[in-house]
Amino acid sequence: MNSVGKHLVEFLSFISYDHSPHSLEVDPGQFEEVLNQDESYDKLLQQIDLKRFYADHSASFGFGWKRLSFTPRIGISFRRQMLESNLFITQQEEESEMGLDFANELEGDHTNAYLQTEIEYKKSSLTIKAKLPFSWQEVSLNDLTSNSGQEINRFLFNPSLSVNYKFRNFWKIRASWRHSNKLGDIDGMYYGYILNNYRNLSQNAAPLSEISRHNFTSYLSYRNPITSFFSSLAYVYTVSQNNLLYSNNIQADGTTVLQAFSIPNSVYSHNLNGQGSKYFAAVKSTLSFKAYYSYRKGKSLISGELFNSATQFYNFTPGLNVRFTPWLNSEYELNASYIQTFIESEKKSNISLLTHKFNFFAFPTKNQLFSFSSEYYNFDGNNNFFADMLYRYTFTKQKIDIEFRWSNIFNTKTYTTYQASTFAVYESIYFLRPSQVFLSVKFGF
Repeated sequence: MNSVGKHLVEFLSFISYDHSPHSLEVDPGQFEEVLNQDESYDKLLQQIDLKRFYADHSASFGFGWKRLSFTPRIGISFRRQMLESNLFITQQEEESEMGLDFANELEGDHTNAYLQTEIEYKKSSLTIKAKLPFSWQEVSLNDLTSNSGQEINRFLFNPSLSVNYKFRNFWKIRASWRHSNKLGDIDGMYYGYILNNYRNLSQNAAPLSEISRHNFTSYLSYRNPITSFFSSLAYVYTVSQNNLLYSNNIQADGTTVLQAFSIPNSVYSHNLNGQGSKYFAAVKSTLSFKAYYSYRKGKSLISGELFNSATQFYNFTPGLNVRFTPWLNSEYELNASYIQTFIESEKKSNISLLTHKFNFFAFPTKNQLFSFSSEYYNFDGNNNFFADMLYRYTFTKQKIDIEFRWSNIFNTKTYTTYQASTFAVYESIYFLRPSQVFLSVKFGF
């Protein structure tokens, strides 16, 4: 920082470089239809090498006029990266490299020159903030493997406005609006196919994405430390306009090949979040509750067909914390979720998830800790129960901890989860370690 007259000028400079080689092996091989003319094979291997350089330099200063304060910042950032990738399949111990459609040698540059101005007005309990960011951005891509590339430059304006008001000591209200225009991230561009995971093979050979988004937020909270009651309610509405739509082509084995197409579309989402907690001194307990609801609708391109799709999500989380004595307390939480997906207003999936968590803590003496934690899951009829126990004894003067830990007490074998998208329901089964007992000694010098 340096002073110029009565103003303080701040200079920021950030430079980074990273080199990230990755490999992904899938056994047995997937995507037979796309990769091996519908014939099965033994193994799929992907090698990726990513090199990135990023620099951001800026200067800012602040000044005030009456109740207004102004903080302009001017700067420029530059990002360059090189992505190289290849796919190989192994059949009968013979490895072969896939063709040019499954390789990348992509150079990408992103230049961003910007002027950001923040204006703030304060009076008593009222605060109004406005942000006026202007930027000129240029993105260029050149893939040496496919001899493809593109370049785009845009002048962008992303204003936002927020109002905060405190009243009657414990109440606070906030409302905001933000408009953003964003060019696609060069991390998401590749002309040859890339294996994201064992389920998804994707290609993004479309024009760079451009997203225009409006976001409206309202928030109301009540915080009373005298009565130990705290609560809040928030609502967020977002509408996004995109120039690209991603096609999900579902294969016979359940895997998905993802491609991007130049199809303008809009996405609308609603999010409602409420929570509250109350401490009851007479019984030394805290009762809490959280509730969340979201609804998202837009267009989906599935196996070449365009659909109206929607996803609805509910979540309820009540909890109770009880302190029986100064050395004994417990926690309980219920987490209940419900997911629904729709295509052309027809319900396609229902997923219910129920989790009970119970923790028990005891401190018989200052140097002893006993804890018992358990979780019970119910996912669409699949039940899982987990429990762990811990005992710790501390030799205070010697700074030595002796711990006895019993993990997976009931020797649960598997853990199952479900996830839903607009067109599929995924079941994941994890195999767990058997019941284990540990004895450890920790000490410090």
